[in-house]
Amino acid sequence: MSVSQDALVFVVLAPGVVFGIFALLWLFGWAPSERLLSRITGLTFSACLFALAGIFWTLASTGARGIAVTFGN
Repeated sequence: MSVSQDALVFVVLAPGVVFGIFALLWLFGWAPSERLLSRITGLTFSACLFALAGIFWTLASTGARGIAVTFGN
């Protein structure tokens, strides 16, 4: 896969993965501070925004019409 495809997969999966990790840790009794949750959520959001900016930059500079992500055959 190319960098654009990897970035697109990251943007789609990252929020769900972070949520799933928080949910599992909560089920195991972990009670983090609001500040920690806020920082991790903000970091995930920022990383997704940078990845989207990179995707748009790649699309604009190459003139491509879209990005196709395939998993397997």
